[in-house]
Amino acid sequence: MPKKAKSYTKQSDQKAVLAEMSKQVPMVVRIHKVGCPACEMSEEPWQDFCDRSPPGVRVIQVEETAMPPQLMKGIEGFPTYAVHKDGKSWHHTGALMDAGAIEDLIDIHRA
Repeated sequence: MPKKAKSYTKQSDQKAVLAEMSKQVPMVVRIHKVGCPACEMSEEPWQDFCDRSPPGVRVIQVEETAMPPQLMKGIEGFPTYAVHKDGKSWHHTGALMDAGAIEDLIDIHRA
């Protein structure tokens, strides 16, 4: 069964986003902005990634207005993909145009 990304879209979701992103579980978070051409172009690859994401990896999609300001540090553009895994975090800014590129992002810092 395809996985759906948990989605946050409103400024009032900021507390829930903070709680979600504070969890110590592997996750990929896609931060996007309404009206962003790169975000729109990369939506289908994101959905493909969600459908086949690795077991045990949470997938979350957050509209930039729902991101708590303290979590926006280092975010320089949209979309941004943030990976939290094994106590480490890293991110990539810019459209990833296939699900494999998102999977590669998860593995990039594998020990």
